[in-house]
Amino acid sequence: LIGRFPQILEDDVVGQAATDLYRDARAMLDKVVEDKWFGAKGVIGFWPAQAQGDDIVLYTDDTRTAEFSRLHTLRQQMDKGEGKSNVA
Repeated sequence: LIGRFPQILEDDVVGQAATDLYRDARAMLDKVVEDKWFGAKGVIGFWPAQAQGDDIVLYTDDTRTAEFSRLHTLRQQMDKGEGKSNVA
């Protein structure tokens, strides 16, 4: 199904299929939670960040004065041509 949520639910061509899929997915998620099919085993966080060379630097707060952590990455190595970035 091609389209953006939630507008796709109102689409003349695929709206009904998208609505059915969304309803079924919500029902399955409710069952996952209700029946405790699995438990969380991870943690996620959001930090202010910026690129520094090939690294991504995470900061403790929005002042960006204290570095929290550094993610070392290797940017894409293929030359993509003028005006196209080699992302990490």
